[in-house]
Amino acid sequence: MGFVTTSADEGKSWSEPHVPPTLIAGAAKVWGQRTSGNNYLLAYNPDPKQVKRFPLVMVNGADGINFRDMRVVHGEFPPLRYPGKYKDFGYQYVRGIAEWSTDHSRADSSAVWLIYSVHKEDIWLARIPLPIKSTSHFLPDDSFDKSPPGAIVPGWNIYSPKWAPVRIVQEPGNLSNQCLELKDSDPTDYARAMKLFPSSTSVTIKFRIKASQTDALLNLEIQDRLGVPLVTIQWTKDGKIIGSEKKIDKVIGDYVSGEWSSFEIKTDLKKETAKISINGQIINNLNVRNENELERLVFRTGISRKLGDTDQFIPGTDRPVQSPAVFLLDDVSVKK
Repeated sequence: MGFVTTSADEGKSWSEPHVPPTLIAGAAKVWGQRTSGNNYLLAYNPDPKQVKRFPLVMVNGADGINFRDMRVVHGEFPPLRYPGKYKDFGYQYVRGIAEWSTDHSRADSSAVWLIYSVHKEDIWLARIPLPIKSTSHFLPDDSFDKSPPGAIVPGWNIYSPKWAPVRIVQEPGNLSNQCLELKDSDPTDYARAMKLFPSSTSVTIKFRIKASQTDALLNLEIQDRLGVPLVTIQWTKDGKIIGSEKKIDKVIGDYVSGEWSSFEIKTDLKKETAKISINGQIINNLNVRNENELERLVFRTGISRKLGDTDQFIPGTDRPVQSPAVFLLDDVSVKK
């Protein structure tokens, strides 16, 4: 219920328990731990009514008492797979690795590991690199060749369910090339890879993409710091490439399976334009909204979800689909 007690003498005596007005915890669990560099972290659900334990957030601080910089650890909200009593929506019973563990599970001092359930169904792990960063000061230029296949994808925010993994792989048929694979066989969830870059009103984004089929879905979004998409491109289930312009979809081309395509997106918010080129040919100019600066590049094998969209049980979704969607990404770069 958010009660807190503190000790100033290494645990010999304690203050009276009280509820800080800024710790909105409800009845769910709160996990706190000391991290490397003698910093501290709290992970919890900031929902006072606990109608939905959403999202899972973290705050950090230097003394274990004063915390700041709330950031989302897990903000995805898939539908329920199973009905049941007390099946609370959201993220349940978050725990980390105890400082006094003796099984060497805390050996990764470069990150914090959290474990929790989603909807009291799937068990998730979250790896949070240290020091905690909410923005990027580096322009991305990733070919994925520096990390071995299956390794943690460095510098990306990855959402990787068991049936929709995101991972570094060797390109099939070309063992000299590595790329990022988004593979989706989950009937209710999706794979997602997000790359942060320094905020800007004008960026040029380049990448290569190869689809293993023409009947699956992939969304690209260039977002602001709040996750609002200012530029949206979609590879649809009927083989089309669609750009969204002020919530109006425009077909800008077709895609084929088994072939790499090179994309370049030049976005200028001051001019409210996004110029899209495919394989060196200018395809279309989209009118884009001019709000906050651009800060995130997102690839996702599903449509955007909002809290409230999926508050229901969908039967028959506890088995993976037989033919997974596979998209490969390579040579991703962002330049001002």
